[in-house]
Amino acid sequence: MRATRACLFPMLLLLLLFSEAAAESPVVLWSEDRVVAFGQGVAPGTGPGAKLLARRAAIVDLQRNLLEHVEGVRIEARTKMKDFMVHDSVRSVVQGLVRHVEIWQATWDGEIYTVEGGIRLRGLRQALAPKLDGLAPRAVSAYSGEGYDSLVLDVSHLPFVPSMVFTVRRASGAPLYGLQFIDERAFIEKGLCRYVLERSPRAPQALLASPAWADEDRALVLSEGDIVIPDEAADLIEANAFDFRIPGEVTIITKTAALRGRGLLPLLAQRP
Repeated sequence: MRATRACLFPMLLLLLLFSEAAAESPVVLWSEDRVVAFGQGVAPGTGPGAKLLARRAAIVDLQRNLLEHVEGVRIEARTKMKDFMVHDSVRSVVQGLVRHVEIWQATWDGEIYTVEGGIRLRGLRQALAPKLDGLAPRAVSAYSGEGYDSLVLDVSHLPFVPSMVFTVRRASGAPLYGLQFIDERAFIEKGLCRYVLERSPRAPQALLASPAWADEDRALVLSEGDIVIPDEAADLIEANAFDFRIPGEVTIITKTAALRGRGLLPLLAQRP
C-alpha cells in the first residue's frame, strides 16, 4: 500500500433512498451538523415593549417548531428521534436543548419578529449514546503518516438520504464500519461521518481514481440501511496501517446534505 497522507478512494454506496421532502422549514443541515427552524411572533399591542414581546413570542414559536421536527430526525433507516424519546433520559435532554435553543438570526419589521435558530446534532448524539447498541469507548491512535488517513464515500450520483447511524458491510455480509467500530467520544463530537455537499468547496479534491471493481457496471449487493462495498475494498480498509474507523475519519459526499420538512419516504432501489 502506498504510504501517503491521502483519502482512501471513493467507494460506491448502494443505499438508495428517495427523499419526498416538503418545501418548508425546519431544516436538518447534515453538512453543518445542526437542525434549524424558524419562529415568528407578533406583539399584542404597541409601545416601547412591543418588540421585546414579539421576540419572546417568536422564540416560543421557534421552540415549538424545533421540538416537533427533532422528533423526526432520522437515526437509522427505520428509526427516528421520537422512537428514542420514550426514554425519560433522552426526552429530558432533548427538551433541555430546545429550551436553550441557539438564535442565529433575528429580524423585526415593526410588526413581526422572526428568528432563525436551532440545536447542534452533537447534543442529540450525546443523548442517544447510552441507548445505541455497540457504541463504546475505544482507544484512538494518532496517524503516523503510513497508509491512508481517512475514507471517502462518494454518493453524489445517488439519491442518498443522510442519517445519524448507518452500517458499512462487506459484500459477503460482515460489518466493516458502524457504531461497533467508532470511539464513543468521537461519535458524540462529530458523528459516524462528515457529510459534504457535492461540489462544495469543502469536498475532498485529491481523490484517487475508482478501481475497476467499483465501476457502475459491476453489480454490487443492495441492502436497505447498509452501505455495501466489495470484499476487495474491505480488505484494503482493514489492512490499512491507520484505523481511521475508530476516530470516525469518514466523509460522505452527497447530493442531498440538507433535508427540508418531515416527509421521508425510503425506497429500496431496484437494479435493472
